[in-house]
Amino acid sequence: MSDRRKPIAAASVLSGLTLIGCAVFGAINANAASLGTLTVDPATGLDITVPKVHTSAGCSADSDAYNAYVTGPGAFSAGLLIADTNDVGFSKTAGFDVQLKMNMKDAAKDLSTDLTAGTYTVTVNCVNSFSLESKGTFGTDLVFALKDGVLGYTTTGGPGSTPTTTTPPSSTATTTTAPPTSTSTSTSESTVATATTPAGPAETISTTVPPQNLASTGADVGLLMLLGSVLLIFGVALWAAGRKRQREDALLAEYYR
Repeated sequence: MSDRRKPIAAASVLSGLTLIGCAVFGAINANAASLGTLTVDPATGLDITVPKVHTSAGCSADSDAYNAYVTGPGAFSAGLLIADTNDVGFSKTAGFDVQLKMNMKDAAKDLSTDLTAGTYTVTVNCVNSFSLESKGTFGTDLVFALKDGVLGYTTTGGPGSTPTTTTPPSSTATTTTAPPTSTSTSTSESTVATATTPAGPAETISTTVPPQNLASTGADVGLLMLLGSVLLIFGVALWAAGRKRQREDALLAEYYR
């Protein structure tokens, strides 16, 4: 194989394997149900702010660690790891903090792009530390906007919401008793009158349960798998063609020797 073909074949195979790996990872995470939302601290900030997020509940019983990804417009669509897999502060019974490892401006630099106005979703995955399979997720949105030439974010409740219960005041009963009256000739006790206000409408409880959304996995899994397969096949074919050419050259050299 010529020196020029070798790096092309190697790069093609490596890129193909990377895309296939991303597709497999995305397919695994797509099965993870939403466990709740994230609270961002600070709730507002700039593109150079490195926030932390707090989960609304503990992780699932079949997980033992967590990581976090951010997805968004442009280069962020495939997702970027923004909190490495670890178990610091991890809990299965209560919400816990996850410190992001970089600000969004630096995250954009890692993707060789610039941060722009738009909505970016932060997703914390409860994972098995061995397989990295996501067992459940927590999510929220960072909404970036340009104000006075400065790019900053505000936060939303993100995917899902917490249940809210509304209970109207209970009905009350009122009792009135007339005092006894008397005259010089007779004494009579007035009849006790009891009036009860009609009961109000029956108590109603309105509960909103967050939908069991699938985890956000960024780019389309099928597309990643297809592109990865094409690059892998191209790289292998290029390598095989080079090997065949080498054998032919060797045979020709042997023939004319």
